Amino acid sequence: MKKRVKQLKQAGVPCFQSPEACADVINAAFSRRIPTAIPQVSSKEFANTVTLDEDSAYKLLQPLGIQNAPYQVLSIHDSADHLTIAYPVVVKVLHDQISHKTEVGGVILHVNNANDLTTAIAQIKQNVEQHCPELIVEKVLVQSMVKGLGEVLVGFKRDKDVGPIVMLAAGGVLTELYKDSAMRLAPVTLESAYEMISEVKGLKALDGFRGKAKGDLKAVAEMVVAFSQLALSSEYYIEEAEMNPLIVNVQGQGVTAVDALVHIAKEG
Repeated sequence: MKKRVKQLKQAGVPCFQSPEACADVINAAFSRRIPTAIPQVSSKEFANTVTLDEDSAYKLLQPLGIQNAPYQVLSIHDSADHLTIAYPVVVKVLHDQISHKTEVGGVILHVNNANDLTTAIAQIKQNVEQHCPELIVEKVLVQSMVKGLGEVLVGFKRDKDVGPIVMLAAGGVLTELYKDSAMRLAPVTLESAYEMISEVKGLKALDGFRGKAKGDLKAVAEMVVAFSQLALSSEYYIEEAEMNPLIVNVQGQGVTAVDALVHIAKEG
C-alpha cells in the first residue's frame, strides 16, 4: 500500500491515506479565496514603537466611527466632585506604559459614589506603584459602567510575513484561553466581516440562541470593516491596535468600546 501511495505521489496524483484527509483538502480547495494586494502605506524607516494610553487611543480611533462609553480623565489629586459622568463607574489607571491594567491592580469596578471614587483612585495608585516601582501614577480614566448582551475583541496587526491583518474573537479576559477567533488580510469587505462572525463559535450565542435576544451583529461586522481600514492609515503607521472588550448591545443599538490599545511606529 505504502509503495503504491509513493508511486502515485511521484507521478503527481493526489492520494490520501484516510477519507478525513481527503475531505480536509477538498474543503480547503473550495474555501480558497482570491488573494488581495497588501496595501503599501509608507516606505519610511521606523526605529521604535510607542504605546498610546487609553484616552489617546480612543481619540485616534474616533474617526473610524467607534463609539466608546463616556469617560473622564482625572488627576489623582482631583476631588471626586470634579466627576461629571453618572455613577456607577469603573476606574482605570491611565498610563502609556501599562497595557494590561488588570494584571497590576489598575482597574476597580462598580464605583457607586464620590467616597468610593476617592478610595478607588488611591487604591489604584498604591496597587500599580507596588507592581511597577519604576512608574508614577498621575492620572486615572473614569468610565461609565455599561452592559450589553456580550463582548467581542476586534484587533489589527501588521504581521511581518503576511502584512496587515484584522482579527475578531470572543472578548473579555478569556479571549486568549479559548483561542476562538477569525482572521483576514486587511482591509476587509462587509461580506468578509460577516464570514468572520460566523467562524467565531463564541458569537453564536449573540444570534438569538435558544430564543434569547439578538445582539447587533451588523454593528460588529461594520466595526470589523472600520478597524481593518487602519491598514490604509496615512496619518499614522499603526503597528497594532485592539478593542477588548467591545460591548455588543441589543440588535439595532450598536456596539460600545470600553477599552482600547494602540501601538504606533515612530520614525527614528
